[in-house]
Amino acid sequence: MTEPDTRTGFNLFRQETQGKGAQALSREPLAKIGARFAGRYHITEELGRGAMGVVYRAADLRGDGYVAIKVVPLGEDEATARFVRGTKIMLRLKHSALCRALASGRSEVSSHVIMEDLPGCSLAAVLSPGTRVPWERAARWIAELCEGLALMHAQGFVHRDVKTGNLVLRGAGDRASLVLIDFDLAKPYSPPLLQDSGRIPRTTLLQLSLGAKKALSGTPVYMTAERLRGEPATPDADLFATALVLYRLIVGSLPTTQVDHLSLERLIDARRRALPRLGPGVPPPLKRILQRALARRRGERYRSALELGRDLREVLEAAARPTGPMSVATV
Repeated sequence: MTEPDTRTGFNLFRQETQGKGAQALSREPLAKIGARFAGRYHITEELGRGAMGVVYRAADLRGDGYVAIKVVPLGEDEATARFVRGTKIMLRLKHSALCRALASGRSEVSSHVIMEDLPGCSLAAVLSPGTRVPWERAARWIAELCEGLALMHAQGFVHRDVKTGNLVLRGAGDRASLVLIDFDLAKPYSPPLLQDSGRIPRTTLLQLSLGAKKALSGTPVYMTAERLRGEPATPDADLFATALVLYRLIVGSLPTTQVDHLSLERLIDARRRALPRLGPGVPPPLKRILQRALARRRGERYRSALELGRDLREVLEAAARPTGPMSVATV
């Protein structure tokens, strides 16, 4: 795996937002380089801009470090509402695997969120096509991420867009870990019969069948079959996407990079046929974990992030022991 460059992880903000098919903002700055922002931050550079807003790096004049500031122009559209909702969710979540929001605010023309500065790059930028990560490191990264997801789910929220592009590497070498960013699609999780759980409207499904993938909230190639059929977002959807990230790290590619909305069975079959490609170096218990996490039916998958993380740690602990069989037998 190539070494992360010195760009902040929020540089990927530009490519991620444009990848959703939206038009980028004009070049008019939402904050001025060299100016003071919100009374205590000195804007030093623009890190990226996309469809919703601009991310800046700024020095904290009351502290020793830097922060990232995402600024979004005020509007009445759904994107602005998502930003405000995602910011509120970030402010409630405190975990090293989740990007930390420090404060938020608004002016007459914009809203903003102050976030921790992440000097690493996203997995999508670091991993070139075919690049693999040693399974031990990949399993540890995902086990740690599961702890953050467990906290998020326990507080009643789902992220809805877990993918390599939204996971930033913090640190390097054996001390590296993953941080989940971009909470603009995050929302409260509700029982399936309630409307605030991310149900995909029938009109959106019609657009999907015609190929308008940008109408879907999230990244289709990381979605469960249930989500692609229009069912509500649940913690299970985050876990399924997390398992696909683990698969990508170990194998070097996703099971498929194409989502054929005219034939969902093709997508399901492509994922099923991809599991044997894990390779001989991956221990059987880890293969069984992935088989369960990526099972076709929801009832056969992991029920919680804590359960998935626990099984991954058991595999790691068993591999670290000099002798003795691996203990994951319930997968």
